[in-house]
Amino acid sequence: MAGRMITIHLQDNVGEGDAHLMPFDGTVDWNGVARMLDEAGYTGPYLYETALPTAEDVIRRARRTSEKIESMRKR
Repeated sequence: MAGRMITIHLQDNVGEGDAHLMPFDGTVDWNGVARMLDEAGYTGPYLYETALPTAEDVIRRARRTSEKIESMRKR
């Protein structure tokens, strides 16, 4: 199915429930996620589900998080 992905939903957690944390705020292995995205040849968007308080917070954190994931993918 890897070649058929058109979008992905990324969130982090601390191992209990659906926490909707931004990536890198919990315990998910984001190096492993970045490696999987590379291996799948994924080029689509990242969709973040989060509970950040303002739109400005969401935009700032989403930009920083996407840049960090892309940086990890280029290693």
